[in-house]
This record gives sequence, structure tokens and C-alpha cells, in this order.
Amino acid sequence: GAADDGAKQLWFTLQASNITGNPSRSRISTRIYRTLGARRDQLSSTSSMDLGEAILDFTACDKLTVRYQFNDSEAALAMRGLHGVLQLQRIGACRAP
Repeated sequence: GAADDGAKQLWFTLQASNITGNPSRSRISTRIYRTLGARRDQLSSTSSMDLGEAILDFTACDKLTVRYQFNDSEAALAMRGLHGVLQLQRIGACRAP
């Protein structure tokens, strides 16, 4: 299929900078990107598109809440306008500081 085939698996990345404070009690605002034309065994990609925003709330060393909102753009394909909340928890014990 084509590189922009909405029926294929989609990969998204989050990119944030200037992360400060206690990592287990942090809030990070980041952008959601979709990259086309890349392969895992290559160094660079052909294009990345900004498709939305995510907020990561680290509430403890083993708990993370992800709030996400995809843009209302055709580039988002099946994720267009999608938003929600994910509650994630680490499997296994936290490391001692």
C-alpha cells in the first residue's frame, strides 16, 4: 500500500523539551507527530506532521495519565478529532531514588 494508507498501521511519536522537576510528579505538554516515509532501519524520515497535543501527568513513579487530542485535519486519517484519556501503570516495582 501507499505510505499514506489509512487502512495500514499508524505510528505516532511525542516530542517534548525542557522537562524539569521530579520525573515521578511531573506534567508534560507535548505535540503528537505522524511520520511518513521512514523505516526503522534508516536514520531519517521524509516528513513529519503535527497532528495534535498530548499532556502526560506522572502522578507517581508507577502511574501515568495521558490526555490526547488529535487535530481535525485530513492528515490525521482515522484519528481525526479523536481525543481521550489513557491510564497507564508500570508493571513491577519502582526503583529506589
